Formats: sequence, structure tokens, C-alpha cells
Amino acid sequence: MEATGSDYQGIPWDMLGITSEEFREFRKQTYKNYRNITHNSYSVVSLHTPDLLPYSRRFFRFNRQDNTKRTRVGHFQLRNLLGVTSRNDIYYSTEHCKIKRTGAGLKHSEVVMDLSTGTGAGTSPVKITTMTTKHGVCIAGGFSGEYAMKNLESSYESKPIVGTITLNDNGITNHVHAHLGRNSGSPVAVFSSNDNKLRVLDCYRNTFIGEQSFDWAINCSATSPDGRLRVVVGDKEDVKIVDADTGNVLRTLEGHLDYGFSCAWSDDGYTIATGNQDMTVRIYDARNFSRSLTQIGAKMAGVRALRFSEVGTGRRVLVCPEPADYLHIVDAVTWDGAQRFEFLGEIGGVEFAPNAGEMFVANVDLAVGGLMEFER
Repeated sequence: MEATGSDYQGIPWDMLGITSEEFREFRKQTYKNYRNITHNSYSVVSLHTPDLLPYSRRFFRFNRQDNTKRTRVGHFQLRNLLGVTSRNDIYYSTEHCKIKRTGAGLKHSEVVMDLSTGTGAGTSPVKITTMTTKHGVCIAGGFSGEYAMKNLESSYESKPIVGTITLNDNGITNHVHAHLGRNSGSPVAVFSSNDNKLRVLDCYRNTFIGEQSFDWAINCSATSPDGRLRVVVGDKEDVKIVDADTGNVLRTLEGHLDYGFSCAWSDDGYTIATGNQDMTVRIYDARNFSRSLTQIGAKMAGVRALRFSEVGTGRRVLVCPEPADYLHIVDAVTWDGAQRFEFLGEIGGVEFAPNAGEMFVANVDLAVGGLMEFER
């Protein structure tokens, strides 16, 4: 593509009369980083936002992009619409109400979950706002407090299990993640909702087994590998570390200056990352919560999704996708360097293939977006 003046998205910059560097500078100047808090603290954070890390690492390389696989974002602040269980099993939300499956390099996709006729409680299509595929289940959350779930071993023609998380008028499902129950060993789903509640669903019994209330909307949560603790972020500057069973707040972590929309807990058991609209990612060590280990600055907008690579799949990294155009891959061992990919398009999700060296990105741009694949 370079020989024809195009980049790896196939954008013919030579024919457009502008260089990619000139366009990126224009994009940076005109792209708005959405913020909810506009008090004077931003005059402080503009002075103390950490410098961008040196981009001296080479963890991944671009492999391919399939422009026929298009994810659709249901809410501009929510960017977890991609799930990967293997390089041959990639799930993505599309048309706002469907989840499809494809594989790396495959031309076709098949519908796994169709919520265009509602969940049973109503006939209106479910607008998917978040999803996950973990531990053999695919789970989607909806804009009006709905959820849908499917065993990935079942036939794709079978109907999903559907239900209601909340009837609250402000019940957007902001995030869902799944982990194995500490006592049962079976999958549980943790829903973070805009009605200030966090709810836990036993996936095998399709029964809610926990509900925890907070003073603000919950935008994202992540559970520790042993299932005992949970990190919670939302419409509040502070980060909460809570008891996973009771919801009791064990620690309050200060430092962010706006609302948080992303968090992740590494499977090393102790490394935690939180992303915020203040354009920083903070790193904490669960063995010592007295201060954050480091801060990572964003280039254009606040990070709305975070993923740690699995232990045993190469040097541990933390992937920090900005809402558009920039993908930062940070050295999660030393925290002193990173790799950055630049492309054009809003980002709807990012996931690693388990036990493998691939990473997938859902680029939602209508013209040059698609499913992007990177490899170690």
C-alpha cells in the first residue's frame, strides 16, 4: 500500500491533497475530549498531566483489517463492544441490536444473538451498549436495562436467554464483565448500571445473586482474579476498592479529576489500571494502595477501555485505546515505555485472543473502519 501512497487502512493520502501528519494535527485540534466536570481543577490537570511515554517499544505489528466487519457504538461513552475467545471466534456488536461471530481472515460472519425484536418484555429492539464473551458465555447489556445471554456451545440459531437488570428510567447498562464464582466455580456476570447499582448474575441459574448500591452511576468494574475484591469507577472522581461479596468499600483511591469509564485488574493478582476522562490512566498495586504507581497520559481524549495481556503470552502489556485514532500499548512491567498505533476511526472495543499473540480492535468508522488485527 505504501507504494500507492496509501496507509494500512487503504487511505490514499497522495490523492487527497493532504498528508496523514497534517490531517492528524487538524484532528487533534478539533477533536473534543468529552468531560463532565469543568471546574478549575482542569487548569491544574493541564499542568500536571503526565508526559506521553517514549514510544520505543515494539510489542505488536499490524496484520490486517477487514472493512466488512463493522461494530456500532450504542452510547458514545461506552466502548466495550468486542469479545474474543480465540482467533477463530471473534464476536462484535453490529446494527446496534445484533452480535455476530467471525474469525481472523474469514470473509463471512454469522449472527449469534439477534435482539432486533426485543427481549420479551417489549418488542422494541435492544440497543446494545456493552458486551463480553468469557467462560463459555456471551452476554450483552442494553440501553434500557435489558440483558441477553447465550451459551457459546449452543447452536447459533437458538434463542438467547433474556431478562431485565433494572426498570429504572436511568438504567443504561454501562458495562458487563464475567468471572468464575469463588465458591461455585461457574460463570457470573457483573453488570455496572447507570442507576447507581452493581448487580451480579449467576449465569448457569439465570438468577441475580447480588446487588450493591453506590452514590453515583457505575460505569465500569473489574474483579480480582481470586474473586475477593472489585475495583469500581463511575460518575465520581474517586476510585473504589470494594469487597466483591458485600460491596463494602475497603479503600478510596483519589487523584482522578473527572468521571471514570474504564478499569482492569491484571491476572498477576495485584496490578490495577483505571482510565478517566481527565486524560490519564492510573496504575495501582493492590499490595499497597497508599499511592498510584504511575500515571499514563493520553494524546487526544480520555481512555474508555483497558485490557491487560495474559500472563504467559509474552511480556505483559496494558492496552489503552483512546476513543479514536490512537492505540497505546504500555510496558506493564517497567511502565517506562510504550508502542503507539495511529489510524483513523472511533474505537468500539479492543480484546486479546486468549493464550495467543493476537489483539483485535473494532474500528467503527463508516468509511475506513473494520476489524483490525495485530500480532506479536
